[in-house]
Amino acid sequence: MFTDTKTKVARFIRRFLNDTAGSFAILSGVATMSIVLGVGLAVDTALLRKTRADMQTAADIISLAIAKEELSKKKDMRDLGNSFLQSQFGGNSVKIVNIKKVGDDYRVVLSSRANTVFMQLINKSSVDLTVFSQATFARRNLDLTLVLDNTGSMKGTKLATLKKASNSLVDILMDGKASAAGTQIGLVPFAQWVNVGEKYASEDWLDQTGASPQNRTYFDSPVSRFDLYSTLGVKWNGCVENRLPPFDVDDTPVDPANPSTLFQPAFHPDMSDTASNSYTYLADNTAGNNVARLRASGKYSGVSLSGSQGPAYAVDTSCSDSRREVTPLTNNKRTIKRAINNMYAQGYTNIANGAAWGFRAISPNAPFTQGRAYTDKQTQKAMVILTDGQQTIGGPKGGFSSGYTPFGFLGEPSVNGAARLNGTNAKSALDNKLLEVCSAAKAKGILVYTITFELDDAATKQTMRQCATSSSMYFDAKSAAQLEPAFKKIASGLGELRISG
Repeated sequence: MFTDTKTKVARFIRRFLNDTAGSFAILSGVATMSIVLGVGLAVDTALLRKTRADMQTAADIISLAIAKEELSKKKDMRDLGNSFLQSQFGGNSVKIVNIKKVGDDYRVVLSSRANTVFMQLINKSSVDLTVFSQATFARRNLDLTLVLDNTGSMKGTKLATLKKASNSLVDILMDGKASAAGTQIGLVPFAQWVNVGEKYASEDWLDQTGASPQNRTYFDSPVSRFDLYSTLGVKWNGCVENRLPPFDVDDTPVDPANPSTLFQPAFHPDMSDTASNSYTYLADNTAGNNVARLRASGKYSGVSLSGSQGPAYAVDTSCSDSRREVTPLTNNKRTIKRAINNMYAQGYTNIANGAAWGFRAISPNAPFTQGRAYTDKQTQKAMVILTDGQQTIGGPKGGFSSGYTPFGFLGEPSVNGAARLNGTNAKSALDNKLLEVCSAAKAKGILVYTITFELDDAATKQTMRQCATSSSMYFDAKSAAQLEPAFKKIASGLGELRISG
């Protein structure tokens, strides 16, 4: 088309130049020729700009592609680049002048001799174009915890879909490698409880002596829960109560000088024999109201339980199955994938507790210390929280408004004026706790992604949306088909490359 136009314009100009009918005609022809040349130059300029823009896009795509593949050999880089250029431009119209890796940067220089249309009239038949692109790994080190709902409603296809989506995220973030030094991923499977693992029984972040005022909730004198486990002949099962407020929703370091910062091994207290729907495994040794009967610590002396879970009882199997243990941050893909594939569905839903332990698993502070320092500017910390249901804790039990939870009983007496679960509505109390956890995590610079999966409860969706760092980091997966894309989008956001030059 442009060749035909050029020929017609040339004939038009020659015709005017050869016309000697009069000076007015000549002047008109010269003026017209100037106008035509001006328009022609504008057309050529626009075409050249379009060609240059297309070349720049190609250079950017090539630099990103070789960076993503982490290519180091020039031949491999050039082969990938030429393959793309052939698919986009055909022939050899655009060529690679230089392509190389310098440090963490991948540099590409392309050139082309672009033909002109109208400029040929002034003996400018082509213009040499050159573009440069540089891609740099924008991916910082990553500490990521997956806080995933393992409750009873996740049974079957839903859990299988979650495992598949979670494994896809791991593959993307670890680039298909067996390990990735800069990427650490941990897993916190949650139902009502979170199992940190029996192997931590002797750690000093756990209250070994009963020093924490938290013990006064269930005992009328200072006692070590570990000593009571030993006396009763029952083994602690790895689950932990959250601390008293304000430490129940954050990762404040344990300080022996402040016993309130110590964590307590979960210990279901023996409840009053006279209260309705009580969990009791010992005979009351005192009179009084239900709270006084529960707190009478003398009843644990000289008693050995046989064949009873006693204080190790929980409403789900999280605290009696090592498959539900927290997997601390690791850069070993096999370790994190094994933990994901071991997940199973059973128990009530306590998102707040799962989120609290997801926060602690990413922290550099005990109980888990694999997390990089918050001051490490080369590390991004992130947490993905997924649930398929509203928060439930069961109950009432033994005179309280709920069963035993990681935040204690709903309606239990406060300690030092701090009640762990406020109000009479369990869901509302736990939703408030979840928002407190998310606020504390976000204040530390942790990115919080949230996902609701086949969930119809509008209030829980709103809570999860508020929990996320931004509304764009909340995903409402209404079906199994939408879950894996959500995980992939999160992975893509956490592991991006960028054009740096």
